[in-house]
Amino acid sequence: MMKHGLNARWILALIGIAFSVALVCSSVKAGGPLVVLNGQATRWPRAEVRGGPLNSQTVDASGRVLYRVDSGPLGTLTNKQATALVDRIFNLYTNIPTADIHFANGGSILDPVTGDPVDVTSTNAGKFLSSRNPTFQNPIIFDSDGSITGKGGVLGFFGFLQMDETTNSIQEGFVVLNGKVLTTNSLSTASFLRVFTHEFGHFAGPLDHEQSNGNIASNETGSIIPVGFSAAQAFDLYAPFTETLFPFIFDAPAGSQLRNQFPDSGFFVGTLDMDTKDALSNLYPTPDYLASRGAIQGQVLLKVGDSEIPVSGINVVARRIDQGTYPPLPGTVAFLTTPQIDGDGIPESPPAQPATDSLATVSSAVTGVDFGNGTYRIQGLPPGQYLVEIQQINPNAILGSGIGPLTNQFPLPIKERRSSSTERAVHRIR
Repeated sequence: MMKHGLNARWILALIGIAFSVALVCSSVKAGGPLVVLNGQATRWPRAEVRGGPLNSQTVDASGRVLYRVDSGPLGTLTNKQATALVDRIFNLYTNIPTADIHFANGGSILDPVTGDPVDVTSTNAGKFLSSRNPTFQNPIIFDSDGSITGKGGVLGFFGFLQMDETTNSIQEGFVVLNGKVLTTNSLSTASFLRVFTHEFGHFAGPLDHEQSNGNIASNETGSIIPVGFSAAQAFDLYAPFTETLFPFIFDAPAGSQLRNQFPDSGFFVGTLDMDTKDALSNLYPTPDYLASRGAIQGQVLLKVGDSEIPVSGINVVARRIDQGTYPPLPGTVAFLTTPQIDGDGIPESPPAQPATDSLATVSSAVTGVDFGNGTYRIQGLPPGQYLVEIQQINPNAILGSGIGPLTNQFPLPIKERRSSSTERAVHRIR
């Protein structure tokens, strides 16, 4: 995730580090798994994973993914405060009712030689970030002074230390959080928490970036403001529905009614949107999820003369439209009253209302990743009538901020268009 804005040039992102050949050669998709090998998504295993000098677990016998937490502080945060932040984020992903995966705090990171709890610093970090000598702890490291993360504005980095290629599963991962930015960049604890809610999604799934509402709200390259809306009105309506895994944070424009309380979109990614919940549920579905949700599958084709060419790398968005029109009418607001803020500084999600249901009940997928060339499949849709559209992927979404499998996205003849010859494809999920 990166911040766009005149006053913020530092990276609000975890830099994904791939340590095995299998991961380096992997591909990614949007609104779904981060790693796809041989057409199959890479997942956390459902069986116990144990190893290393301490014979420790990264996944226990019941299938819970265990993480261990640094014993030191995190910048201005005490160890207790930092650990509570980490636990809060993992609980968000654990508590998705349609996803059958659980994350649990396994205790302190242990020294692989002594077995004692350890404060991980730049002097000993190599013990825990080695793919050649893994400790099997899924360490969450508090880089209190930034000496592990290095110079610059990087908030941290994540990666996977071990994979089992025979089962296409992750065996061990890690996250490093840079506490120095809490003191040198005037970054609040709430901002830190929000950004890492996004970044821990990459670890949890692992999930890729996604795009639906954020690119409309941002008023930047590649976005299209709905007819009848100013940039400020588009931010006020769409930004509160920004998807958790949208790769950018963007500032509220002048004239925004939310700007004084929420100066950028980052405030709204501290909760999980439907697309993120669906993406994790697609990887680890509960029986109820499979039984109660529907899917829309199709193909994006480019017609050249009499030929139809499947086009991969196109973002497809499905929105429920039987409760309210899309786009919502000018004057529609995300919050009917002043939004409440919890003790960690995170605003509540916008209340459910028919007028904004098309922004809340929405999922996306990129064509041509694991369902065939030019083909998409959007899963996890509750009953209703859906409008399917294609969006130009934000041209800034490349490298670590990428959406989908392509380095350069296929340019659409027009930036956003409803699919089918009538420009409006409506599907009903029963």
